[in-house]
Parts: sequence; C-alpha cells; structure tokens
Amino acid sequence: MKFFHSGPDQKNKFSIVTAIPLFWIGLTYIFMILFYLEHKRLPIPSFDDPNNESCTFLYLIIASGFFIALLSYFYSIIEFLRNIKNQEIKLSRKIIIVMSIMLFTIQLKYDPFSLIEWIGD
Repeated sequence: MKFFHSGPDQKNKFSIVTAIPLFWIGLTYIFMILFYLEHKRLPIPSFDDPNNESCTFLYLIIASGFFIALLSYFYSIIEFLRNIKNQEIKLSRKIIIVMSIMLFTIQLKYDPFSLIEWIGD
C-alpha cells in the first residue's frame, strides 16, 4: 500500500497547497489597499484596528488564513527539498514554489508596511 502516490491528483493538491502563501500575501495587500483607499493613509499598528474596518469578512479570511498559509509554507519547503531533483515537476511550478517560499519569508522576516503586526494586533 502506497501512502505517497504521485498521480495527477497528488500533483494538483501539491500545486494548490504550495500556492496558498502567495494567495494569502495577495489578500493581505488587497486588504491594505482597501484600507488606504478608504482612509487615504497606510494602516498604523496599535492604532488602527483592522477588525473595525468595512471589509471585516476579508479580515476574517486573512486572520484565520495566516495559520493555514504558515503550515503550507512549511509543507512547501519540505516538499521542495524532497522533490528538487524530480523531473516530473515542471520548471515553471518549481519557480512558483521558490517565489512563494521567498515572498512569504520576506513577509515574515521584514514585514513590509507592518501588515502582519497590524493584522495580528
């Protein structure tokens, strides 16, 4: 019995899971842009409460999706290291995985525009 079947269904799951961090970052910046359009300034952590904004549904998705994005980020790193020499994965998919890992790492480490601090506050 094989636990790690690498059929086309597994490849689609791998593609979706590794794209979650990029999707989460995109939603976070969309939320920041909506805040900017409404208030004509960037959000200030510990001053502006993102929970009280007009897009509360988007905030709930972003706030709860952080942990899902974090788990898929770690999964992406593990799977990329495991399958780095796998010829079945296309080069374009490997580039997307690397971009996803790098952008999420930059967002976590440097936190441009203090978005994670603002949302987590």
